[in-house]
Amino acid sequence: MVRPREGRKSHLMAVPDSRDELRSFLAAAGRGRGRGPRRDAVVGYELRIELGGVTPTVWRCVVVPSTTMLDELHDVVQDAMGWVDSHLHEWRTAADASAPAAERYGMRLVVDEGDHPIDACESDVRIDEVLAERGDTLYYEYDFGDRWEHRVVLAHVVDAVPTPLCLDGERACPPEDCGGVPGYEHLRAVLGDPRHPDHEALRTWAGDDFDPDLFDLDAASAALTARAEIRRHSPPRGTALAALLARIPALYAPSLYALLLRARLSSDDERVELPARDAEGMTLLAWLLRRTGADGVPLTSSGYLSPAVVAEAREVLGPRYAWAGKSTRELDNPTVLAIRELAQDLGLVRKYRGKLVCTKRAAGPRSDPDALVDYIAARLPLGADEFEREAGLMMLLSVAADADGEEQRRAMLEAATALGWRMGDGEPLTAKDAVAAAGSNRRILHHLGVDLGFGTMPERRPAVVRELARRALRGPSR
Repeated sequence: MVRPREGRKSHLMAVPDSRDELRSFLAAAGRGRGRGPRRDAVVGYELRIELGGVTPTVWRCVVVPSTTMLDELHDVVQDAMGWVDSHLHEWRTAADASAPAAERYGMRLVVDEGDHPIDACESDVRIDEVLAERGDTLYYEYDFGDRWEHRVVLAHVVDAVPTPLCLDGERACPPEDCGGVPGYEHLRAVLGDPRHPDHEALRTWAGDDFDPDLFDLDAASAALTARAEIRRHSPPRGTALAALLARIPALYAPSLYALLLRARLSSDDERVELPARDAEGMTLLAWLLRRTGADGVPLTSSGYLSPAVVAEAREVLGPRYAWAGKSTRELDNPTVLAIRELAQDLGLVRKYRGKLVCTKRAAGPRSDPDALVDYIAARLPLGADEFEREAGLMMLLSVAADADGEEQRRAMLEAATALGWRMGDGEPLTAKDAVAAAGSNRRILHHLGVDLGFGTMPERRPAVVRELARRALRGPSR
């Protein structure tokens, strides 16, 4: 036994061994619960979400599947309450809002930065790990400046639901950036007093339609339904696009999310059977690999394909390639030249002793069109920096969704603006700037047969290239 130091009182407490008693014991000690085991069966969790410190109370009642991850629950809180997801957030398990947190769960970008003491990423924690029985509580803080504290209580365990539902609620969510609880109290007081000198200014700032005592259940339900659709069509977790979308609120980039719903990127979607001849760039690339074969094809002394090989390539392209004239010099045939250079850039062919030869990487893609699509998809998006790769992801999404040029430009500009991108001189981006940021990704898609819609030509989105974009965005094949 350890003898207590002189002058200090010592209290011994028996630690209970039952689950319920242990939880009560920890709560009494000022600590919350950490993560527990997940439920074996899926049930519904009826949650009461209450905004702390605000009088009269702002609350919502929602039902979510017990398999909901905390990053998904974040979306539910945002949509049901009426926030616009423009600030950071964090989860805490604690006996009460002021008690030391047992565990903290943060956003992926906060976890990756490593500057804050976070126990786990919210996308790795399931709600039934932290809420198990009626009365269990979780705290959600939104906007570390205004510090909006939400108390999330498991009110009832009910039958399973396929998607989140909003059942009830009272009063409007405070406007974003109103200064937290003190600022909101001041705002309510001023809006309620037409004679106040700041009444007109704050009414204009808050909006004529803002009524602090009004809760629109239909609007909250519609927001949750729209979010469920986005989740259903989203790319698998862990992909580059999923990480990018996590940084772009749907409210600020509706055109981008409209493309997401059309792109069919969910892990439940099947791979599309590739058409035999659909995009001239893909057709010519596949032909070049077969023609090069194991023995290679001759090059001129200047390092270009021989006229005889160029003539064969022109036959593959067919009569619609007559616009290039009759020359069989590779320099006079831009499509042939671009595809040969693309094959080199992709590491499928190389120049060796006066010939163009296939590399070892070309063994599968040379004989299997599906393997060729997978090979290219695995290398996209390209980019010398993060901006080019992320713009490439946006462009790939527009191709996967079969978007026309105007849709693509609008979606990419919205997304880039939501991400806070600016020109080097600090000026805002234009739609043309956002598309140009895709760089080498734009060039590859163009060479493979995609008209990116910058002129007056009709839009073309070959099915094989749309499938290539889908595979690139969904990550490695399952």
